[in-house]
Amino acid sequence: MKKLLLIVTILAMSISSICFASDGSNLDAEQKIATAVLNVYYKNGNAEEVKQFCSADFSKNFLATTGLEKIRKESKDAFGSLKGAFFVAYAKFNIADKDKKVTPVNQVSFRGVGDKDTPIDYVFLFDVSGKKPILASMRVNVLKAQPKANSEETK
Repeated sequence: MKKLLLIVTILAMSISSICFASDGSNLDAEQKIATAVLNVYYKNGNAEEVKQFCSADFSKNFLATTGLEKIRKESKDAFGSLKGAFFVAYAKFNIADKDKKVTPVNQVSFRGVGDKDTPIDYVFLFDVSGKKPILASMRVNVLKAQPKANSEETK
């Protein structure tokens, strides 16, 4: 009886570890790709090395020379140079295109702070329908502080 219980426990732990490991390897790869993209934008990293992990549209629009220059200029104007960024969230969901084709997507979010002490959110979307995650899209949100309401105005 003890041997049977031990075998069942070991099998249950093995199966659960396999289930949890699948997201972990994708998340690690996605974080490395996102960090490499941020390095290309803010630390003059090599865009050609990153293109192999990105969709053709992303490479054409965000990693080509004109796209890099535009993003670097807009970033400098909005928040200065990036002081640092850290991982904040991971989400999984499906996206349907206009033909109702459903694609599984992982969203990886980072938060950074610029020289002007402006918080910035970076949201990366990865197509995970294949064996390896492919960076499909990225969005940058500059967070602006809301002015405090004056107590006179709220009365």
